[in-house]
Amino acid sequence: MRSQTPPIKDLVLVGGGHSHALLLRMFGMKPLLGLRITLISDSSHAPYSGMLPGLIAGHYSFDEAHIDLRRLCQWANARFISDSVTAINPKTQKLSLSSQSDIDFDILSINIGSTPTRSHIVGAEKFAIQVKPVSKFLGYLKENQTSLKSRTGSKISIIGGGTGGVELAFALKHLSQGNAKISIFQSAPEIIPEQSPSVRSLVNRVLKRKGINITPNSKVIQVDASQIEVEGGQVFESDHNILVTQAAPAPFLRTSGLTNHRGFIEINSFLQSRKFPFIFAAGDVAELSGSKQEKSGVYAVRQAKTLARNIRSFLRQKPLSPFVPQKDFLRLIGTADGKAIASKSQFGCRSSLLWQLKQIIDKRFMAKFSKLRFPKQRVAFSLANSQLERASRTLSTKVKFWCTGCGEKVGARVLHEGLSGLNESQMQFDDASVVSIENDKILLQSIDHISAFISDEYSFGKIAVNHAFSDIFAMGAEAHSALVSLHVPYSSENVSKRIIERTMQAISTGLDGFGATLLGGHTTRAEKLAAGIVANGRSQLPLLTKAGARANDHLVLTRPLGSGILIAAQMQGKAKGYDLDDMLAEMMKSNYEAVDIIQKYQVSACSDVTGFGLIGHLIEIISSSKVNAKLKLESLPILNGVFNLIEQKIESSIAVENRWCESLISGDSKDSDNLLYQLLFDPQTAGGLIVTISPEKSADLCRELRDVGYSEAKVIGEITELTEEVGARIFV
Repeated sequence: MRSQTPPIKDLVLVGGGHSHALLLRMFGMKPLLGLRITLISDSSHAPYSGMLPGLIAGHYSFDEAHIDLRRLCQWANARFISDSVTAINPKTQKLSLSSQSDIDFDILSINIGSTPTRSHIVGAEKFAIQVKPVSKFLGYLKENQTSLKSRTGSKISIIGGGTGGVELAFALKHLSQGNAKISIFQSAPEIIPEQSPSVRSLVNRVLKRKGINITPNSKVIQVDASQIEVEGGQVFESDHNILVTQAAPAPFLRTSGLTNHRGFIEINSFLQSRKFPFIFAAGDVAELSGSKQEKSGVYAVRQAKTLARNIRSFLRQKPLSPFVPQKDFLRLIGTADGKAIASKSQFGCRSSLLWQLKQIIDKRFMAKFSKLRFPKQRVAFSLANSQLERASRTLSTKVKFWCTGCGEKVGARVLHEGLSGLNESQMQFDDASVVSIENDKILLQSIDHISAFISDEYSFGKIAVNHAFSDIFAMGAEAHSALVSLHVPYSSENVSKRIIERTMQAISTGLDGFGATLLGGHTTRAEKLAAGIVANGRSQLPLLTKAGARANDHLVLTRPLGSGILIAAQMQGKAKGYDLDDMLAEMMKSNYEAVDIIQKYQVSACSDVTGFGLIGHLIEIISSSKVNAKLKLESLPILNGVFNLIEQKIESSIAVENRWCESLISGDSKDSDNLLYQLLFDPQTAGGLIVTISPEKSADLCRELRDVGYSEAKVIGEITELTEEVGARIFV
């Protein structure tokens, strides 16, 4: 299921719709050697349209109704880029993104769906919410759940009377526990005009029975915060205006040269662009020339097999197969009360058995993505000596995965023992090495090297530069310059160029933000992407160091913990995409701004929290300062999803090594079953800062840090007097 063949061509998928999700699964099961696949999506989770009404009604959880695209891409050995496409240039074969550098492609496929149109309704942009994008609509429901469930009966106007509008009405009626006063406004003479007369009659009866008002021949022309107006001047009171109108394409497509007069991508029967054969499209965003096929998730699902087959055939220069849409198919409309309406041809009926059938179909579809099997990556040894074999099996039991990110570094104990033969008078053991230039001017140097733990080179580059310069900032210095050693994965010249370009653009952008210069670098071929960065800083004395913590000082941690556990879980396919989103957002923040604030408060000691975990870096502070520390484990800031992963016994490979210092820890909370205690040993990639500060200033410091985006900054403990006969210790 995994290919070691170096990539030669780039297939880029824009959008995480049903067609692309299924395509990724097909290519994951049967890879095409030499092809690198990239998915670009503005969300790490794609909603399954068949379960969306059930999710709104409360029948399904978020995870049950969404495809985790990050996890799917990892399983399929594809890159995942969390961003929005803003422009397509077919002639240069480049995509522009909203927050990253351009993406090159050899083959492009577009499956971004559509959104309800609102251009014809005055005030809709401000006073109406579209049902798509779904993530935004779900956020709206969450923000307004009190109003929607009000016993006084919130007035909800659904603008659009197709199947989607009707299912939404049923779902919202159930969500509001029957209290909401729901009206469907339809510009046509009847609701669900795409259905047969018998089905329309049945749906009308169910709507009426549930007290949902139907207003046909009512084209909405204006909305505001409290009412809507239809053509003819009639006005209706409304608290919530929801658009489920006809589909509209993404505006950026109009300048792409790919669209028809309606703004949708014009395709032929092979799902290819009529103008550019190396561009494919599927789902709502695409329209077959001369066809009046309705917009439906069913077609997107059915197009996936043809799309995958034709992309393979195109790359192999073989004949393509046409997509032949079904003329009719079974539709199941949930009524949010344990029943569903079946519609096929002229037939229509409603029963609880049909709802059970719908659940079976929908859950079977989602199981394709939730039950992916990830390979077990145990440490592999081939040793003849039985004693060595036993030792290797012991290590394999302790370390099931060798982690990436900062969790890939050698543990503190092994490192110190390995360096013990060197002349200590020639070495420095602070975050960065200090070199005097003249008078009180100081040059600081540090070096860091991490392997990519995410598939998006641009995001990795930003994190790598943040991680490397964290040592410089931890000593209160300003960034000056950098050298970069880049490990480039084996690949064709074109793909290698693209990897280097995006990684280095990210690193360069990060350096620009610090006011630093890129001096030069070196590249090396390797199995996987990695970056080594020599970070240079400059400052004047005095510097921030690990020595200087005083008894009664408060310990302040600027950022949440848990990245090592999340990276380890990601490698095993057990991390949620939205939790990884939160983790990466934290890693994208540098310590650059935090240090400016910290220095104003004249902190007594400072270090960054990286590979040795909070406990390892705190031990460096108390050992250098000759003090003890007392931690309040319940105050530790923690990344989302980490607790659940610790309960599953997931930890980073270096966490085992970071436990070398457990003999220096005392207290009632020192318990391997205590989840918070286990977090102390977790290695952090691009982690925060740990500082000691007088108790009178700690609250103000945390407040100011939170105001500029370090939202989890908090006091996590205090410094205490050293007990001479015991030595430096940490109490928990």
